[in-house]
Amino acid sequence: MSRSSKLRKYYEQAYRDLSRVELQRGLRPLDDLGLMDLFDYDPELWLGFYTKEGLSLALERYGMNKDLRKRGFKEIRLELNLEDSEEQMLRIWSERPKIEEPLLELVASRTVLHFRDDFLDATTPAFAPMLNIHWLLMQNPRSSFGPDRLPLPGQVHPGSGLGEQVMGLLTNTCRRLKLGGLVTVPAHFHNAIMYAGTYHYIDPQAEGALQALQRDLFNGKSPLDDPTHLVAASWAFQWKMIVDKKNDPEEPYEWFHEAMVHPCNSEMRAYFESPKYLDEVAAARDTHDFKIFDKALSRQMARCGLAPWDSARVNEWLAKQA
Repeated sequence: MSRSSKLRKYYEQAYRDLSRVELQRGLRPLDDLGLMDLFDYDPELWLGFYTKEGLSLALERYGMNKDLRKRGFKEIRLELNLEDSEEQMLRIWSERPKIEEPLLELVASRTVLHFRDDFLDATTPAFAPMLNIHWLLMQNPRSSFGPDRLPLPGQVHPGSGLGEQVMGLLTNTCRRLKLGGLVTVPAHFHNAIMYAGTYHYIDPQAEGALQALQRDLFNGKSPLDDPTHLVAASWAFQWKMIVDKKNDPEEPYEWFHEAMVHPCNSEMRAYFESPKYLDEVAAARDTHDFKIFDKALSRQMARCGLAPWDSARVNEWLAKQA
């Protein structure tokens, strides 16, 4: 059994074992609650459902705390900021050793996704309740970049390596809250590539463009097979070194900030599996023919110390980016 399969199995068991009472541990006694309090969104709880104590218990049961301890973070602290119901924040800090930057920072809210009218049919709802991921930071401030771990656009520190675990937790959150799925807007090209497969752009034009980029920039191979190539391609977007040869004139292709969805129920999956959606994706994919300026990209990466690796030059360059 693969590592991913084992993780999914473990998370499924944790999901089944955790009860609502446990996830709302610390909530005021049942005698103080009215009938509607048991069913309505409670603005004093994270996403209207979870208490801080309940979230702490969930992190332990799912093994997140164990994973962090393996990375040298012996004692962690959970912080919640619920002042803005539209952008609730969750942070995980390291208390031992004491680190002044969060290991994880998540800004999320419950929202409603409206579908395009021309995609509505008997299987597609007009709208769906979703979990909106406004911002997600996962980092390991104790780790360092190196020739086998190049910095990606937007990174100050290397990632924590817990992306699969965090996505599993968020997916189970959607299941628990009866939401249609996760929705987010990838800030960078590499984010969209890492999400691709389980996430899809709502707009088939954007999905087609992403598939064309994967086809043209990675010669049909998986971008995740060669992380160095993915890093280079993501920086190429930042440095405006990618063009669409089917555009006249050829101009730098700007990264598009569109919403991607990870479907968590059959209705949402039906939308992305519908013939109309797939046909539009295929048509959009064929309208692109992307090219990357390899020589200019190589020169720029050398100037920054990325390839060949020069730690002093990279640190100097990253300091200027901050």
